[in-house]
Amino acid sequence: MFDLSIVLPTCNRAEPLRQTLFTIERQTHCSHEIIVVDGASQDGTADVLKQAKNDLGDRLQIIRE
Repeated sequence: MFDLSIVLPTCNRAEPLRQTLFTIERQTHCSHEIIVVDGASQDGTADVLKQAKNDLGDRLQIIRE
């Protein structure tokens, strides 16, 4: 169980998403999960999420539309 759930909707915003995930990890000091809802992105969002999943493991949930 996590103390905090963060939901991030995104669509074709790979670089801002990368920066946001980095900032969350750097500045969140409680047990947390991140849920990213990807609205069928056509840019590099999938690559960003793949790398983030490797880094964050079970704390990152990805929902693709």
